Amino acid sequence: MYDIFLSYSSQDRERLMPLVDALEQQGWSVFWDHRAIPVGRDWHEMIGEAIQECRCVLVAWSVHSIKSPWVKEEALAGKERKILFPILLDKVALPFGFKVLQSANFSQWDQRTDHPEFLKLNKGIRRALSKQPAPPSDTPQPLAETPRPTPGRLWTAGITVTTTIIASILGLNYFMPNPTPVSPPLPTTPQPVQVAINVLPKRLAFEPDMVAVKGGTFTMGCENGRDEVEGGCFADEKPIREVTITDFKASSHEITVEQYLHCVKAKACDQPHWQDTKTFAFYAKLGETITGNNQPIVGVSWDNAQQYTRWLSGETGTSYRLLTEAEWEYAARAGTATAFPWGNAIVDGLANCRQDLCRDSFPNAAPVGSFAANPFGLHDMQGNVWEWVQDSTDDGSQHRLRGGSWANRPQALRSAMRHQHLTKHRHYLVGFRVAAD
Repeated sequence: MYDIFLSYSSQDRERLMPLVDALEQQGWSVFWDHRAIPVGRDWHEMIGEAIQECRCVLVAWSVHSIKSPWVKEEALAGKERKILFPILLDKVALPFGFKVLQSANFSQWDQRTDHPEFLKLNKGIRRALSKQPAPPSDTPQPLAETPRPTPGRLWTAGITVTTTIIASILGLNYFMPNPTPVSPPLPTTPQPVQVAINVLPKRLAFEPDMVAVKGGTFTMGCENGRDEVEGGCFADEKPIREVTITDFKASSHEITVEQYLHCVKAKACDQPHWQDTKTFAFYAKLGETITGNNQPIVGVSWDNAQQYTRWLSGETGTSYRLLTEAEWEYAARAGTATAFPWGNAIVDGLANCRQDLCRDSFPNAAPVGSFAANPFGLHDMQGNVWEWVQDSTDDGSQHRLRGGSWANRPQALRSAMRHQHLTKHRHYLVGFRVAAD
């Protein structure tokens, strides 16, 4: 199931590529026929399926599309489902039946995600996706509610009661470990902090390699002069705040297909949802065998990640969980004072992102460990696949994602970048890694 179905005239394809890039930069999957329909498939059948399963329909009205009966039919399907979002590429008179819907004016769009019209469209789509009904029947039924972090995990003793009240009023949502005495703040030099990396031994074949992360204090969020690179930061990355982290352990890389399928084989985890990967043939064969599948698991919801941590905890006797959002950013920064752990600009071959923007050699997700670890000994904190973290949004309807993916631009790989999706959402760009106290 795609987030967005794009209805358009093929004559506008080049004009719409920047918009598709901008939408996918937000973490959404976009169905548009020229790349989403595999060779040999019935295009009319696939379009019919996609427009009925998608979560919203975006129609691009132009001098070409208003004459297309196909675009009108697709837009009508979106209108009937009450999920239609129209945009204007040209100043045109809309077809009969579509004039009552407010359209976003993209005729002067400068391809920036902070443009007022894009921000309005972004807000509308996010609101629509947050109100979507439960996914189709192939999605797992709701699990028992996972206990939320206790109030003691939300703020450390180093933050005053006054600051806590102010942050609560502002609706901030940064979860942190239980307050305990910590080491002095890490240096804020732009150079990577050299630390002793302690990779803990595995006890079972499927148990992930865990790295001991020494706690400390860091500045969380988008800081002027540090994080405003590659297109700048988003509003939900501010304001910044000092955060103290206690010692914890994190898996050295994202959980792999092999590791997750052990849980599926034990009937403790749901099958991953790879329906969205029809155009990515390398995932089609991943379920045929367990051993050796070291691609990061994708197509798993936040609920599925909770299934996995519960199963892994029961099998090993170690209490596994997802990282908190604060732990994740602390681990991604790895003691550095730059937007990426290696500096403030993309460096060739250090991460996996969209096309050749990171100059990596992978057209899709890379096998875990394909890139050098950061100073804390953790791989793929930037790029490859988005990672679920423990935290939810303020209303509890969605959970946070961190790290960017192989399909995103470098802006999404910044350590401060935040995203969110519905708890039950499963996507071919989303996986997870685990933590332990």
